[in-house]
Amino acid sequence: MACWVQVQGLTIDARRAVVIRTLLAAGNMVTAFVLAILAIIFLAINYPTVISESLRWARYAKDVLTGTGLNPSYNVWLEFLLEDRQLVFIGYTIIMRMVLAVFTYTGMRIRERVRGYD
Repeated sequence: MACWVQVQGLTIDARRAVVIRTLLAAGNMVTAFVLAILAIIFLAINYPTVISESLRWARYAKDVLTGTGLNPSYNVWLEFLLEDRQLVFIGYTIIMRMVLAVFTYTGMRIRERVRGYD
């Protein structure tokens, strides 16, 4: 059942689709953050050397970024704002987003096959 009422150039169905996509994207980010935190906690408890190595890599990445010969007025902000823990958290969040993307893609393919779209 399609509703063709125009509201600010979009139909009600189009607005609903935009809202749903926005909520799904926000949910994906929150889920990735939570999974990254859980992964860091799990690794810190069971495999502390992995977290230690991650922090070492983050320290190296910070040294590379701040040692590029950038103008000191910009470089001071990099040194001030970048921390090892933040870089590790960002890295694990990116990894969790990739894992979520693989699971979402797999789930969508299975759903399409079950429904007979493929």
